[in-house]
Amino acid sequence: MGSRSWRREGQGRSVVVAVLLGLSWLPGVHAAVEGGPPGGFAGPSVPRFEADSEISWSSDIFLSENGARFEHEVPGLRWEVALAYSSYSEDYEPYRPFDRLLGFAERLHEDRFAGQATLQPKLAESFTLILSGGAYEGFQDYRRVWIDNYYRQQYNNPNLPPIPPGYTEADPKGWNVAAGFRWEYLPATGFLEARAGYNMDVVAPGYVVDTIPPIPVPLVRGEDRLHTPSLKLAFENVLRSRWRVLNEVQLRDTTERELRVSWQGSLNFAPAERWVLRSYAGYTAEDPKFEAWWLGTTLEFELSSRCTLVTDLHYYHDTGEVLDPLVLTSAAPGLESYGASVGARFSWSRVALKLSVGPYFTDYEQVTGSSRVFTNLYKDRNWGLAQAVFSVSF
Repeated sequence: MGSRSWRREGQGRSVVVAVLLGLSWLPGVHAAVEGGPPGGFAGPSVPRFEADSEISWSSDIFLSENGARFEHEVPGLRWEVALAYSSYSEDYEPYRPFDRLLGFAERLHEDRFAGQATLQPKLAESFTLILSGGAYEGFQDYRRVWIDNYYRQQYNNPNLPPIPPGYTEADPKGWNVAAGFRWEYLPATGFLEARAGYNMDVVAPGYVVDTIPPIPVPLVRGEDRLHTPSLKLAFENVLRSRWRVLNEVQLRDTTERELRVSWQGSLNFAPAERWVLRSYAGYTAEDPKFEAWWLGTTLEFELSSRCTLVTDLHYYHDTGEVLDPLVLTSAAPGLESYGASVGARFSWSRVALKLSVGPYFTDYEQVTGSSRVFTNLYKDRNWGLAQAVFSVSF
């Protein structure tokens, strides 16, 4: 899955595994093809094109993510452009015991388009600026598609007049900008990267019926514009010839939420000539009581000069975002997820291809109170996951 979050069932929580700014999964795709570490700083000095396709499926949901990136470097400047397309297909099923009157089964399909550009002017031999910006249109994940459809059926049901009035069709979209630098403070062995970013997201909000008089507009729309300034620091160190360590810390402050602090550490180790072990672990916290941690490892074996076998294991756990179980909320309950994959990377002089496939399992805590209308969204699922990554250098 490249550098994408292992928390597939809850991407809307912005858990920072690697989803930092815009299309930040694309550097992880490059790392997957090259065999380098996610989040590493090294890059090619020749033009390169990469294409990535990933599909995920369960009994009632099918997801696809597709991306393409072109990068090039000229004297004093490296630049890249990335495009991405995602699709969500879902069999929406209301939780009948709590949504018997207005809810009905429905096949949902939504698309998401995104673009990102990055410039890296080199100001000195050991100092490079990093400037990036991007935009997207469409829902950020399948969970938001499901939640938006619930409110649409409740307050804009095609079989009934809009009672009470006040519902507005969602138009999710957003943009981001970031600026920072990379400093090689120890030649070839020590790197510091710092970035400050700003995201603006127009999301599909929730609704609540106001029963407190006077009631000029009985249907109250939730906040639909989220502003998120962020700061990221990353330290990478090469320890001897077989060890490479990366530590990343990020702060995010989103509208109507508390400050979220995240850390992830990665270790690359080559125990033998044809073996490479890549491990990572991370932790994130947000007041008043959200916590998450994750870990994983990838083992690679160079079967031949053109073929490398890859196996991967990962685990994720969080405490959930429900603050008051007695109040209707679309926030996700606690989650435990784990998965594995096997694959192979094929390399030629200018072309590389990586293929992988594996299962993925999600186990949610029980939804309680009036939020049980989202029981079918937050049910346990068994997923299949397949990915193909293609890279060519010119």
